[in-house]
Amino acid sequence: MVKRWKALPQPKALPAPWRSGLAPVNGIQIYYSIHGTGDPVVMLHGGLGSGNWWGNQVPALMEHGKRVILIDSRGNGRSTRSDQAYSYELMLADTLGVLDYLDIARASFVGWSDGAIIGLLAAAHQGERVDRLFAFAPNVTLSGVRKNFQDTVTFKLAARRAADEYRELSSTPDQYEEFLAQIETLWVNDTILIRRQLKAIATPTTIACGAHDEAIKLTHLKYIARSIPGSHLVILPDGSHFAPLQTPREFNAALLAGL
Repeated sequence: MVKRWKALPQPKALPAPWRSGLAPVNGIQIYYSIHGTGDPVVMLHGGLGSGNWWGNQVPALMEHGKRVILIDSRGNGRSTRSDQAYSYELMLADTLGVLDYLDIARASFVGWSDGAIIGLLAAAHQGERVDRLFAFAPNVTLSGVRKNFQDTVTFKLAARRAADEYRELSSTPDQYEEFLAQIETLWVNDTILIRRQLKAIATPTTIACGAHDEAIKLTHLKYIARSIPGSHLVILPDGSHFAPLQTPREFNAALLAGL
């Protein structure tokens, strides 16, 4: 029997949004969809993914009175991209631009991997816009990343799935290699946030990870949690970097507690 953290189940199909579209932000078109009503929660997917990867989480949040805003990061999913070099600061500006377009001044942020980094940046630099933060599997320096994680079975499966999804959803389905080259340049960012910036975060924060994360060192995640005043660290024992897909019940319980 395959261990849960070594499998990569498909997420559930998303419920139909009550609103979706393309927001004109920073010279590109960012796709968003809104599900449910209530307090706003922005959900930011991991690198190469899309809002579709949150299919196991959106219904749980809707059932607990949340208005979920899914955003496809630039170039990912249905969003377009430009020749402008990727940076996490730029992707944060995209995210806040979508919220401005939707007239949402403040929301809780939920991020996965790259999306979690964007959430940490939002809390550090635009804390007045972040009600609560749930950051799953972020890193803030390259030293927190495991070597050769991309060679693991789960990451190879995820990469193939992401490439197929890109060609299905993107308005430039034949440009996946060009898109991948842009985002891989983003991933060689060295320092994203230093300890002094983490210590200045006043947003109620949960740092979460899978005990078997293939990409991010547990010691690094503990460092992030330790550095943010009052933050909580949640370790999902049967999950990896893909715990939202592998252990959705446990992940959702931690998510709801964090929000």
